[in-house]
Amino acid sequence: MPSLGYDLGYKWKFGNWFSATPFIRLAYYNLNVKIPSKHPFIHTAECFLAARFTVGKKNQLALGGGIGPAIEWKYDSYYQRRQHFLMWNYFAEITYYYVF
Repeated sequence: MPSLGYDLGYKWKFGNWFSATPFIRLAYYNLNVKIPSKHPFIHTAECFLAARFTVGKKNQLALGGGIGPAIEWKYDSYYQRRQHFLMWNYFAEITYYYVF
């Protein structure tokens, strides 16, 4: 599933071992389901309001999450037109960083 995304945020450091980062994540996904053969793609665009909290100096562990709307669209061969769906999505992530 090819995807393209961008995070835009600002990192606030509290001391030399803790930071908090509020950010906006924009993402686009494209899924090929191979059925129907004429229009096999499902497209999804998402926008999240999110935050990430990081602890550590050289070995850093980050916990993040966010929530936001998503629009999914695909071509419906039965109705012969594009179908759009609006939904709310969320994500949670745990990330490990090693700083050189």
